[in-house]
Amino acid sequence: MQPNGTEPNWKPVGDDLFAVLCPPCRQLGRCRMGMEEETLAADGSAHYRLRCGPEHEGGPGVAHGGWISGVFVEIVGHLAVQMEQLAVTGALSVTYRKPVPINRPLTARAWLAGKDGGKWTVEGSIHLASSGTELAHATALLVEREMSHYTRAREWLGREEAGSDGTA
Repeated sequence: MQPNGTEPNWKPVGDDLFAVLCPPCRQLGRCRMGMEEETLAADGSAHYRLRCGPEHEGGPGVAHGGWISGVFVEIVGHLAVQMEQLAVTGALSVTYRKPVPINRPLTARAWLAGKDGGKWTVEGSIHLASSGTELAHATALLVEREMSHYTRAREWLGREEAGSDGTA
């Protein structure tokens, strides 16, 4: 159950996959960040089922804060993908409210809080599935991009690594 009292309409993506997977995760056959299922709700918010595996443990029995931040980068970015727009994270602010347990069902939600031209403000939250308690909250700035963004990034890196004297 989400904070607004509604249950999202969960829909699997693909035959055996329940989340859109990036290329490295497709090779693994699962999401490295623990996303198990995602859907876009009628109100435009994206809903997720996820679990933090033991490989992301920080303190005893709880998720590392870096995993939590990484999940937020994924879910806010996936909201844009679900809305058929490529957007990259320009800024992320995370508020850690409660310890996030490992090996427990979690839910997450991301929603568009505002848009100014090609800049999106997206908020997200992670909840304990059994009680709905909010464990963490994030606000992100996403910037719309075209696929050529990645080509330009590779070209920039090539120039950067060549150094000022032209050698790698």
